[in-house]
Amino acid sequence: MHRPNKYDDPLFDTRPTIKEANTKMIEVKGFEEGRIFNAYRFVFPVIFNDKHFGSVELSVSMNAIINYMKEISKSEYCFMIKKLVVSDSVFDDEKTNYEQSVLSEWYLHDKTINNDYCTNKVASSLESIKSNHRYLSDIENSNKFVASVVQNKKIYSALFLPIKNTKKRNVAYLFSIENDPLFKQFKVNFVSKILLTLISTFSFVLLLFFMFSRNKIITSKTLQLEEQIEKKSAALNISQKNEQRDIIFFNIIKAINKKVLCNTPLDEVLKFCVNRFMILPSCTFSVISVDLEEEYLFFSDACDRFESAKTEVCDMIFKLVKNSNHYSDSKPVIINDLSDIQELAGYIDVFEENQVRTIVFLPLIEEMSKKIFGHVIFFSARTECFDENERQLFSELAQSISFAINFNQMKNVATVIKKKNQHKT
Repeated sequence: MHRPNKYDDPLFDTRPTIKEANTKMIEVKGFEEGRIFNAYRFVFPVIFNDKHFGSVELSVSMNAIINYMKEISKSEYCFMIKKLVVSDSVFDDEKTNYEQSVLSEWYLHDKTINNDYCTNKVASSLESIKSNHRYLSDIENSNKFVASVVQNKKIYSALFLPIKNTKKRNVAYLFSIENDPLFKQFKVNFVSKILLTLISTFSFVLLLFFMFSRNKIITSKTLQLEEQIEKKSAALNISQKNEQRDIIFFNIIKAINKKVLCNTPLDEVLKFCVNRFMILPSCTFSVISVDLEEEYLFFSDACDRFESAKTEVCDMIFKLVKNSNHYSDSKPVIINDLSDIQELAGYIDVFEENQVRTIVFLPLIEEMSKKIFGHVIFFSARTECFDENERQLFSELAQSISFAINFNQMKNVATVIKKKNQHKT
């Protein structure tokens, strides 16, 4: 107990913590100036058998807090409190414990807290801070801030942390001055955490803090797990879509070969192909053009939306592909983003109306001579690039169509030879 010979003075007007604990019957904690000393107060109402007897208080002085911080951080700290707070609360004969702060006329320095360091050793640094109007404005407005001071070719950083009372008003400052250029950000975080830990140690908030932290970690882990599951699900969906795509290509190739083996006429096979291609992913229209002894040109039924322009569009695409640097006698040619192709500028409205964004051009090659005798054009609504797997599937599809045509040609030649031999006999 300090000053046990002083008692019976009314405290409700000067000690809000005591008033609130005894009138609201609740625990009250926070920084507060007293009649003699300032401290972090923890005031509890005393109630027994539903009868209120008063309150009991535990206090941790700023001097004890600063000594503890000095021990764990190896740094020096100073404390100053608003002059108005001291004049309203402290006994007149106890005000000698305070002296005018070097920094501001609105603050007093507690002489019992690190007095030699705060009044002598860092006096020149405090004078430099005082001469800066921006720092003075921060102090007058009770802002948290970091001040930089250059002395003797050394950089000093001063961290100022406002201290709130139980009414959430800034009534004092805890500050430290270090000659470490990295001190600014580090000190803000470090001292803030130290203060929070110290205060939490003397209250039940510590338990709640740990529970909150644990829930936060669990929530974070849950979100990370959900994100991983979502990514794996997306990858699985892509894999399933690719598998379905491969099956569709395989079924079309199988159907073409079946029609060939069943001696289906060539024009029926090609007409079947252009309409069957419509089940391919994102295929909007398709066209097959073959130039043999007679010319074949087949459009899928959906191509009727092009109206009279469909033949002109196909001729223009064929010329464009044939003259491009990417043209190959054996590989598919893919043109992405038709809006960038100047030669097709006259048909952009038609493409946009029918949602055509990409063209896949497949050359049809004669098996023996390796010459191109036709081509297949796919009009696609896709905007993304085709991968290597899809290019390979398109190549296999073109080979199947070429085989059907080559087989049909060989069958026609065999029929002609057979008739000639029968005629000779």
